[in-house]
Formats: sequence, C-alpha cells, structure tokens
Amino acid sequence: MQKSTTLILLAASMAFTANAAEFDEPIYETPEGESVLLSRSSLAYTAMLGDIVADLKDYGSIVEMITTPEGEVYLSNPISQYPLQTWIKGTVDGDKLTIKGPQPVYSEWNDDDELVYYYAVPMEFDQERGWFFPRPDMTMTFDIVDGGLKETVNTTLLGLCLEVESYDEDGKFTGLTYTWTGYGDYRIDMQRPTAVPQAAPEGLEIQSWAMSSELGNRFVNVAIGENEIYIQGIDADVPEAWVKGELSGDMLTIEPTFLGPNFSTLHFDYAIGGYVEEIWDDEYEEMSYSVDFVPEIVFTYNAEERSLFLENNIVFNHTDDLNVANFNIYLQTASIMYQNRNPEAAPATPIPYWLEDYGLGQVFEFDVPDTDVDGCMLDTNRLYYNIFVNGELLTLTTDIYWDHEEDMIDIPYNFESYDIFISGTWHSVYLYEEPINTLGVRSVYINENDEKVYSDIATIVTETSVNKVADTREVASRAYFDFQGRRIAEPEQGLYIVRTTYTDGTSSVAKTVRR
Repeated sequence: MQKSTTLILLAASMAFTANAAEFDEPIYETPEGESVLLSRSSLAYTAMLGDIVADLKDYGSIVEMITTPEGEVYLSNPISQYPLQTWIKGTVDGDKLTIKGPQPVYSEWNDDDELVYYYAVPMEFDQERGWFFPRPDMTMTFDIVDGGLKETVNTTLLGLCLEVESYDEDGKFTGLTYTWTGYGDYRIDMQRPTAVPQAAPEGLEIQSWAMSSELGNRFVNVAIGENEIYIQGIDADVPEAWVKGELSGDMLTIEPTFLGPNFSTLHFDYAIGGYVEEIWDDEYEEMSYSVDFVPEIVFTYNAEERSLFLENNIVFNHTDDLNVANFNIYLQTASIMYQNRNPEAAPATPIPYWLEDYGLGQVFEFDVPDTDVDGCMLDTNRLYYNIFVNGELLTLTTDIYWDHEEDMIDIPYNFESYDIFISGTWHSVYLYEEPINTLGVRSVYINENDEKVYSDIATIVTETSVNKVADTREVASRAYFDFQGRRIAEPEQGLYIVRTTYTDGTSSVAKTVRR
C-alpha cells in the first residue's frame, strides 16, 4: 500500500466523554439475512511506531453487508486497517443507512488482567485542535446507491477507539471516555464489484501442474486450448480463481484479471503484470515498494516440456487501476510445469537438526522436504511424518497434547498446534518423553493410488548420548547447512548446522561457528 506523507502525532490525552454504547459486547455471530460483498475504498488511517498516525488510500477492502428480514443492516470488517471478524449495526430509513456509535467491535485482556473494549465511533476533524473527535450526534450516514453505500457527507471518520474511565481532579468518576487509537476510515465508499471473474474453461482437459515461487511450492490447475492457456490458483489465497492467457509462439500473455475476494487479507484481488522494486524505508524502518504496472503478465511457454516461466512480476493488486499500487502479495519469480511423477517414488528423507531444552519439555527441530526422491513436488495435504524416540514410533496422545482432537502417529505436514510449529518445510515439535537418547523422523505420503509410501528414517543421537559414545564412533562424513536447510559445499565464516554421519549409520547434528 502507498503511505502518504501526512503524519499526525498520536496524543493519548486527547479523549472525549460520550454516551454508553448500545451493545455490551462485540457482535461475533454472523447475522441471518441476505448477504452481499462490498468493495470499500477509503482514506484509511493506521497507527505506526507507537505515536504516529499515517494516512493511506485503501482500495478493495471486503465488507459483507447483511440485511435481516426485519430490515436491519449489519456490516463486517468495520475498520480496514484493523481487520476484525465482528459486525456493526445500521438502521435503514428510505435510501439512507445510519450507523450510530459507539459500538463495541473488539475486546482483550490488558497487562493488569482487565478486560478492555474497543469501539467503532463516528468522528469528525477539529481544525483548531488538529484531531478527530466524536460527532455530537455520534452518527454517520450513507446513501444507498445501486445496492452499495456511499457516505452522504465526506467529513466523518469511522474510528477505532479505546474505552477508558474518566475521573475529575477529586478522583470522582465522571463517565466513560473514548480515546482514538489512530485506526479508522474516512471518505468511505462501499460498492459491489463490477468486474466478473474469469470463467472456468469448458471442454478442455484440466491437469495438475507444479508451481514454484519465492512464496513456496504448490499445485495449480492448467487447461490448454488451441491458442490459450487457463490457470487456476495462481493466487494461493484465491485458489478457485482462473486466469486466461493468450498464446503467441512461445509467449503467454495474461491481461489484468479480477480474481475475487481474498479472505486472508480481507481485500479483493486482481492479477496484474508489473515490475516491483523493494526499497528500505529508513523513516518507518520497513520495506516499501515501487511498482511499474504493465498491461500484461508474461510467461514463456515450452510446449514440449509443458512448462511456463514468469518473465515479469505478478502483483495481486486490490484495484484494477494501473496507476494505483495497493497490494499485499506479489510474485517476482515463478515456474509452472507438468510433473510426470512416479506414484511409487518415496518422499524425500527428512533432515533432523537438534533437540533443545525448552520449558517443561524439549523441542525437536527438523526439516520435511515437500518433494519426492526424484525431486518432484508433493501435495502437502497428503504428506505426513512420523517421529521415533529411542527407536520406538511415537504417538502424540491427547492427554499430553491437550489441544489435539485425537491421538496422532501420522502427523499432517501442515498441522500446527500449541506444541507444533511450522515455517515452510521447517518443523518444530515439543516432546515430553525422557530420557531421549535417539530421535528419528520419516515422511509418509499417500500417493495417487491412495497407498502409503515411506521415506527412510533419519536418526540423530542426542547430545547426552553423543557425550557417552562419541569416542567410540568413527566419522564417515560431515555436511554443513545454513539455517534455511540449504546444503553449503564450502562454508565460510559464520554460524552453520553441521550433520555428522558415523560409520555405524548413526548421525548427530549440532550448531557450529566457522571462523
């Protein structure tokens, strides 16, 4: 997203006393009624660096509008830059919708174990004090136009405010006070998207191809016509959406395409070609982006190998306006290719790293490749792993792993819980067994024939056991890896993972510093 240069100091003392809210609790349950998704554009405010508020023009944020049989209207995701799965209520009078505040939209426990509430509050800007304060009537009004909503007067901010208690100089309670958090939306316009998603191809064979990019590996569907190629799932967050490319020789070009709602970012997505430059922003201490949009996404196509390679960048923008960069995700590199995978091929063997003490247990760190032994990509929804402790297959039981719904031997590749964390192919599992002398891990894949195929078991000896037997084992080889799991042929100065393999078939893993 593009930040403006307008900055406002966030003054915690700027508060106001207002009437109590109509509702005691945020509305979490989805109301029953007729639903429509609206695309919101607004001048959005967001708090940054603790005491600064920045404004930015936001496009395409998703607002679900539900009209109940009684004629009440509810709106989801009320603050664009502070996504919330809660609702605010409006009342309809003719062609007008009125939102009256304050309405609770969020609650959390503070450091003093007190439950504090956040409210959606209609506010207006005070020129003399340079700040937003509540409207006297605590309302904002929208015109209902073509099934959408357009703010009647573009002077109201729907702000996110924190409820606090107010006291006078004598310590007497004077009422509730609402302090602006710096988040809110101004000049709001919510309309139904006019763009139509690309239809699925008819009469063409749909194949599953492997897509690799800097964001990871996954499968997409591809259908090839005489002069066109259709791709489904090019945006991982909108997996059902199709794009259509036109073939000319060995070039495939895709025009800007509306993909639909992305419920991960709570914005609508468009796939647009461009060139993205990453720029470090010293003022905000974060990465900023410069984008030059182009009319088409471009792939090179090899018909014989059935492969596609991205030539420019794909920007998943929240508007189709090529003059506006408003996005969360983009791809700089991507390949899409057909795999003639052997279903009998075993998954690649995991790489165990180490076991470390942590809290009441120990954490086992290891890498589970998402490919088979031939290098073909695997569907991670069909990939599992087993853990072996002292040579015995481990069962994660619900009496120890309390947030699991059932005992687990085959642990799903993508499964996370209180004791299991993943980052790409890296996995961390907390273990509570003792003593642990050896640890093993293997991959399990349910192949295209719905049969289980297994990798080899990769085993390490824990540090305690290494100290006991290290003098009796002969080293066969050593391999060095960086902390992304990539093997380093000639490690230079720095911190590495070293995996030592012994002549008896065992191995150990440790951190090492090359100086």
